[in-house]
Amino acid sequence: MNPTIEQTDINVPFEMACQFVAHTAKSVFVTGKAGTGKTTFLKQLREHTPKKLAVAAPTGVAAIHAGGVTLHSLFQLPFKPFLPTVSNALFQQEQNFCDQKTLFTTTHLSAAKIDVIKELEVLIIDEVSMVRADLLDAIDTILRHYRGNESPFGGLQMVFIGDLYQLPPVVRNEEWSVMQLYYDSPFFFEAHALRALNPLVIELQKTYRQKDGLFLDILNRIRVNGVHPTDLDHLNTYYKPTFRPSPGEAYITLTTHNDKAETINKHQLNQLKTEERKYKAFVTGDFNERSYPVELQLQLKVNAQVMFIKNDKGDNRKFYNGMLAVVTELADEYIMVKPVSGADVMKVERETWKNIRYQANKEQDKIEEEELGSFVQFPLRLAWAITIHKSQGLTFDRAIVDAGDSFAAGQVYVALSRLTSTKELVLYSKISTHSIRVDERILKYLEVTHPVNELEGYLKVQQQKFLAQSLKKAFQFDDLVHESYEQYIYAGERQIPEQQMAVDCLKAVHTCLADLHKVGLKFIGELERILPAVEKQGYEHLHQRVSSASAYFDSRLTLECITPLWEHITFMIPKKKTKKYVKEVQLMLQQIKRQKATVEQAKHYAEGLLAGTDVKELLKKGKPKLDEEIVEIVKEKPKKGESHRISLDMFLAGKTIQQIADERNYAVTTIEGHLCSFLKTGEVIISQLVDRDTQEKITAIIDEIGPLSSKTIKERLDESITYGQIKAVLEIYNSPSR
Repeated sequence: MNPTIEQTDINVPFEMACQFVAHTAKSVFVTGKAGTGKTTFLKQLREHTPKKLAVAAPTGVAAIHAGGVTLHSLFQLPFKPFLPTVSNALFQQEQNFCDQKTLFTTTHLSAAKIDVIKELEVLIIDEVSMVRADLLDAIDTILRHYRGNESPFGGLQMVFIGDLYQLPPVVRNEEWSVMQLYYDSPFFFEAHALRALNPLVIELQKTYRQKDGLFLDILNRIRVNGVHPTDLDHLNTYYKPTFRPSPGEAYITLTTHNDKAETINKHQLNQLKTEERKYKAFVTGDFNERSYPVELQLQLKVNAQVMFIKNDKGDNRKFYNGMLAVVTELADEYIMVKPVSGADVMKVERETWKNIRYQANKEQDKIEEEELGSFVQFPLRLAWAITIHKSQGLTFDRAIVDAGDSFAAGQVYVALSRLTSTKELVLYSKISTHSIRVDERILKYLEVTHPVNELEGYLKVQQQKFLAQSLKKAFQFDDLVHESYEQYIYAGERQIPEQQMAVDCLKAVHTCLADLHKVGLKFIGELERILPAVEKQGYEHLHQRVSSASAYFDSRLTLECITPLWEHITFMIPKKKTKKYVKEVQLMLQQIKRQKATVEQAKHYAEGLLAGTDVKELLKKGKPKLDEEIVEIVKEKPKKGESHRISLDMFLAGKTIQQIADERNYAVTTIEGHLCSFLKTGEVIISQLVDRDTQEKITAIIDEIGPLSSKTIKERLDESITYGQIKAVLEIYNSPSR
């Protein structure tokens, strides 16, 4: 059975949730029982939302699977609890905590990360059930500070995805003894910022996993603490403590502890009489070993029971995360497996997982992903047993639940909800009323779930509100006033040709923008008076005022800002020592041009409303595009691979890495990374980048500790050895031909 949701199966709450994210500013919490499509919802947002977004998760593995980053890396959060207050006597005694004041002494955000935080429009947090309340409040504190906005989460639209009925967040007793003074529970919904945010709760209800009606009813009753005695009686008919599956029956054991799962897997593997093969992952760049999605070294045999640990790509998907199979052939570059479902034997090849970070591309008004490292391995793991924790989100037809008497909160539901039905369920311990109870605080929070039949009406209200915000935003010039002032002042301190002319030009632009800022504030006040009355009075007055304002702002922006800056840039480009200055002024010109396009869009919104166009259709048009003329003057970003090739050509022409870095205005490490990519093709050889003595030193450390992250290796080497040299040696060390 493949639980992947096809486009034709998408249900109403799913569609509504996507529209709330894309076409409103309302924050949402999308929840739902196991198998309702939360992973597909995340994928839909990543691929189709017309906003600048980032995806984050509480753990490294969860972040890699979600295609995002960890919350700690995105915000540089300290690994200690956060108290939503300012220092007090209690805190002075407790150095293992940070608060609203000391948080900023322990977080050190780079300028690039701050840019991302400022430019983001949507932050998606996956697996939110594992996120503690204090972590969300710490994130809220950072966002408010750097975005200069005292609204919850700095005015950022938040999207939370997860199932609160899965395993709860972890908090140590000594931490909770202090945290309980500020929080009723560690669950994410207890965060002070979340209460102020009041996100819309949408439950995905269509189940793509369980097809057994009775079993589905029992699971639903477990979720609301409504289990009947007959439900327990029914489940406990599957109590078979002496049951042992026969070879080929393809049961997977769900257990509470990792070492127990490993023991079962090793024992079963050793029972096989076939030859064992080992497959070592190829790790390049920066990829923390704690984030490895699968073992660094796979040990497999023919007839081993394995599980896929990711979904297949493309339209014709053959496997999914959690699908069980049996190994039929082991080759160097592929593995053949037969799914236990009875499907045909299939060929499995290595897959790539990426470690990324987000960067703000202000020129193109995008949030981009930069690959820091990669992990290449077969997407398989031994699967006679797995922990209940790691089974979250997976689907099995047959399972043995071996939890002993130590069922933690939520583990009964997580374990049972992995199954498609109870037909192939085996319990090694009985389920009691006590072990199956759900935390009442979860039930109380989820009472606010929005009824499905009210979602469409509420969506229209939020879309109208978002459109009104968009109209007002078109006439907000705060950021441009600040940016133009910075450029005008900085120009007076630069050592550039025609300095006074530059100062005069930028001062005039700043003066114009400051004046437009004042006019804009007055017009926003007028809009706030007009907008509440449009439903009764119609859109004619709104259209007339927005059209007049657009013409005024458009004219002044073009004549007093865009044209003078264009001419100034054109004049300065040929002159020496102006490259950095010109690039910064070009960026400001981009921002002004983008503001002009937003003003024009406001006019189109008003025209559409007057013509009776549905708000949803108006918002679907997305962001305005810049005129071609502005794109031409700013150097277009090289296509993927093109930038690497430019560095290679310069290197082969005899330039040093330092010279290339200086000429291209890149860091030395970036150029080293470009050149390393050509080690595989043979266009660059290792001796051109790393001398033999250094190669031997690096290789000796890798042989000793394994091909771990560059940071781990560098800690064992001389300071003179660079990350670029380590990366080059790792490329060769991890190559299949080695």
